[in-house]
Amino acid sequence: MPRFYILFVLVIGSLTAKAQVAKEKIIRDSLAIVQNDHERIELLIKLAKIVGTRSTDSAMQIGMNASLIAKKTENEKDQA
Repeated sequence: MPRFYILFVLVIGSLTAKAQVAKEKIIRDSLAIVQNDHERIELLIKLAKIVGTRSTDSAMQIGMNASLIAKKTENEKDQA
């Protein structure tokens, strides 16, 4: 029984990781298309949340990029 449980956890864990990679790719593709700064900021925040599970440095950089865009557009809501 314990072997089955370990196998089950490994399979479910790999499926979750694949789903996050797929979401990350979709968001990165959307970032290349989006023109609106507000939408770009929202996508960057979503991307930072996904990337943050495996690379906090990359997530911080993505978050700083979102903050920079918000400051450039002077959108107070997005800066928060």
